[in-house]
Amino acid sequence: MTASGVATAATSEPVQDAAPRPRWSLLPLVALGALFAALIGFVATRAGDYGRTFDEPLQDSYGESVYQWYRTGGADLSFQNFPAEWYMQEHGVWWETLIAAFQHAFGSQSHWYTRSVLGGVIMVLGVAAVAACGAEIAGRWGALAAAVGMALYPRYSGAGFTNSKDVPLVALMAFAAWTVLRGMRRWNGRLGWRLFDWALVGVAVGLATSLRIAGVIWFPVLGAVWLGWWIRNGRAARADRTWVAALWRQAVAAFVVCAVAYVTMLATWPYLFLNPVHGLFDAYQVMSHYDWTGDVLYMGQGLDGATELPWHYLPVWLVIGSPLPTIVLCVLGLGFIVADLLRRRVDARLLVIAALPVITIATIVITRPTMLNGFRHTLYVAAFLVLLAAYAAVRTMRALHRHGRRAAFIAAAVVLVASQAEVVVSAVRLHPYQYMYFSPVVGGYLGAHEDFETDYWLACESPALEWLIAHHKEYSDNPQPSVDAVQAAVWGLPENNFTSSDTPDFVVKNWPNMPGPEYRVIHTEAIQGVTLCTVAVRNG
Repeated sequence: MTASGVATAATSEPVQDAAPRPRWSLLPLVALGALFAALIGFVATRAGDYGRTFDEPLQDSYGESVYQWYRTGGADLSFQNFPAEWYMQEHGVWWETLIAAFQHAFGSQSHWYTRSVLGGVIMVLGVAAVAACGAEIAGRWGALAAAVGMALYPRYSGAGFTNSKDVPLVALMAFAAWTVLRGMRRWNGRLGWRLFDWALVGVAVGLATSLRIAGVIWFPVLGAVWLGWWIRNGRAARADRTWVAALWRQAVAAFVVCAVAYVTMLATWPYLFLNPVHGLFDAYQVMSHYDWTGDVLYMGQGLDGATELPWHYLPVWLVIGSPLPTIVLCVLGLGFIVADLLRRRVDARLLVIAALPVITIATIVITRPTMLNGFRHTLYVAAFLVLLAAYAAVRTMRALHRHGRRAAFIAAAVVLVASQAEVVVSAVRLHPYQYMYFSPVVGGYLGAHEDFETDYWLACESPALEWLIAHHKEYSDNPQPSVDAVQAAVWGLPENNFTSSDTPDFVVKNWPNMPGPEYRVIHTEAIQGVTLCTVAVRNG
């Protein structure tokens, strides 16, 4: 049974709009190959453009300390020495640990470049995982549409080289979705393969959760799938006296998923390994109510702290931070699914794709956990918006093709391709700051930069300080000029003969902070004419 085949895994009912395979069915495979070749080429040639973010040195150091814990068989406990108020142990760390292992393998000379390249690799793998999900719900064209949508989602693809938490989580959540869809499709297969499928789900969910606690959202999603099956099929199962067998099969699947997921978490998360009973609950409590009190710029207002944000914070950010075609098609896709659900003819796997973003958004709107930096903590939702959009696009095109509406088919294809032009142009203009992309609904970056958070990770400081290292001798005779103490520590400037001081010779300020009157601006980092960072030298 194919991804767009003649039966669903959970209901054995026809999949809506399963069109005959057109003669050009090889075209999406060729296009997919070209897309991934382009992505790999982009990673290979542009990984060095993205510098570092303010968060990376800390995450890099934590990954190194956990790597030493593994390398010494648990004897080196230096990862526990980070300040308790940073809650580093409660953060999942296996991806950072893997990065540290590669950094040791390739040597210190390529330390940061190795990290950047691996970020690009996991970004590409995330696109592949989304494409695999697209194939499950809409065939080869669904795979292509989903891959293109994910690759052209700037807040994902532009953050891959520097965001070692949220971008890998997107990849893992998409991989987990594929394992679930695959398991549902093969639900009636042999016992051995069924156990393997659900063990794979457990591995994927465990890896996602041990990277970010948000991965636990899969448990209520899978619970909703289970409940939906009984609502839809419970009466027939009782009438056929098959309900005991169905319940037993589901119980075995649930046990395998939960057991394998927890074992995976124990193996990849030192904090949970050392606190196996209460560690997961403690981590959830800490991460969902992280005590961050900095200002949050939202709709032109500086909100006090990230724990009391308005209920509409996440929905608004998902709209303004996503390409407009993705949002429009996603709404259309949800409309298709709701209509099919009302007619009781929906593919159950589509409900999984729709349930995850809906449950995530509803949970956040109701519980109001700590959120900051736009929607980066829930960036994984974007993968499911893209999948819903891909499903809507493919279903629409198949309907037009099946009914012989050639003119409308060609017009729709042109509109779909042309609609991505704004995304491509914006990404090029923002390079290498694509993670600051804004939708045309708020005027793009130029229309939104004063009302919403943009360079929240101070990515502009990296090229600004690189410029200072290269040009400081033009403005100072001091062989060891001083810079801000925090920047010196974070960016490793002492390695370049800089010292730290409370009254430094040079300062780097990010917008809207500006140097005081005792300093003179000598360089700016800007994007689309908007200043991101300034480099200034002390007068005299």
